[in-house]
Amino acid sequence: MKPTLLQRFPRILSAQRPEEEQALEKERQRCLYDKDCSARSWSWIAGFACVFLLLATTALAEPLQKVEDPALIAEALASQAAFVKLTKAGKFDELKNYYTDTYYFVRSNGEVIDRKTSLDLYREVWSTIEVLKYEDQEVYRMGELLMISAVFTQRGTVDGKSYGIRGRSIDLLTKENGIWKAAYGSLTKIVGDPKKKVEVPKTATGDDK
Repeated sequence: MKPTLLQRFPRILSAQRPEEEQALEKERQRCLYDKDCSARSWSWIAGFACVFLLLATTALAEPLQKVEDPALIAEALASQAAFVKLTKAGKFDELKNYYTDTYYFVRSNGEVIDRKTSLDLYREVWSTIEVLKYEDQEVYRMGELLMISAVFTQRGTVDGKSYGIRGRSIDLLTKENGIWKAAYGSLTKIVGDPKKKVEVPKTATGDDK
């Protein structure tokens, strides 16, 4: 039986050389509380997400359609609601049930992490979080998958210093045992008002001058 796209995708992402993994770990440590470290590559992440969505749409031979059914929307948003509620409460053993075993997330700095790493990061900072929310949520259907586009905000304080990020999140959900679980996610850092067209900064095109 030919493996599905969701089965193939984690193996593709995990085929990284050891030195690359070490570099990603160093970047993860540096960026944990650095609110500016992700500005360099937000456009790359948008491209990454678009390519993945294009592959998924092509593989499933289904058009991307906005979901209008209130019941289905509520089911989909339950995953994000659980993330907010359980993260604030520090209940990560429960939270992992809302993610597939092969879940992967692309952070705003370009780092690709798995479910365990994603949850471990929040275990480190959950008690410092003051604001954690999703806004402007829209749900779309792609064959067997659901996609949620939203504005994500996280702010907090560590050792008297504030940190935070605001970005456009993309979550792909697949249904397992009657529950919509996150199979893939990404976060693109927002520059300015997300509802207004903004000028793309030079660093987003690779020009760091």
